[in-house]
Amino acid sequence: MIVTTTALVEGSPVMQYVSIATGEVIMAANVVRDILASFTDLVGRRSK
Repeated sequence: MIVTTTALVEGSPVMQYVSIATGEVIMAANVVRDILASFTDLVGRRSK
C-alpha cells in the first residue's frame, strides 16, 4: 500500500481516496515559563 498526499503517483493507479488524517501538536511544554518569558521580554529584563 502506498500512502501519499499528492493527487497522483507515477506508475500506479489510484485505487481509493480517503479523508484527511489529523493530528495534535504540543506547542508549549511549559506554558507558565513561556508567559513569564514573554512578560520579561516586554519589560526588558532577561528571562531565566
